[in-house]
Amino acid sequence: MSAYQAAISGHAQALAYNAKLYASVLDDIQLDFAGKTVLDVACGHSNPFFTERMRTARHIIGLDCNAAELARNTLIQEAVHGDVHAMPVPDASVDVIVSCNTVEHCDDPGAFIRECSRVLKPGGTAVFTTPNLWGYKTLIAKFCGKYLFNWIWLKFHGRTWDEYDSLYRANTANAVRRVARQAGLNVREIRYVPEVTHFFYCHPVLFAAGDLYNRVTGAVGMCWLWSYFAFVLVRPK
Repeated sequence: MSAYQAAISGHAQALAYNAKLYASVLDDIQLDFAGKTVLDVACGHSNPFFTERMRTARHIIGLDCNAAELARNTLIQEAVHGDVHAMPVPDASVDVIVSCNTVEHCDDPGAFIRECSRVLKPGGTAVFTTPNLWGYKTLIAKFCGKYLFNWIWLKFHGRTWDEYDSLYRANTANAVRRVARQAGLNVREIRYVPEVTHFFYCHPVLFAAGDLYNRVTGAVGMCWLWSYFAFVLVRPK
């Protein structure tokens, strides 16, 4: 099914099309959850990408600043209410960290990554997914202001975009390498995801155009312009 056919079939099909785009990249990232202690940072009520693999973990801790969202999360075995900049989690206590759509909201992403380094065991792995600053959607969000972005979201979807401020202070590959180095972590990999912005779900022509943009930029080696990316950091042994 093409992007246009998916969008013209309705919101659910467009969402499913985008989910396949995410999975085509994120499912390829090598992460060993089996028998491990996993910390899902800013877990909310569910994990959008790694849920099935996380079910093989020995113990899953969920950390979030929203107690109500923690209470709704059925994947975690232990709920921790706290701030990502100062996590109430013991030193060197977790094998794997997962954090989806968190870095862009951090007032001090360096402090957040240092906290991840602190709680990881030597040899531990952390994976983060977040918008890419150089993607067209993120550029609009950062430089045109939250109010304009919310107006666009309201026009396209009938609701505001996000209750949390988005700061995008560590949302490029270079920024990731910098904060990782400062935290004493190694960058294992950075992968770009060819998502099509949610704005276009209800507009088949725009949805297809967004998909074509990703295909063309990817074909010429410019996937760093895609709107989303993931990065994996490792604490040295």
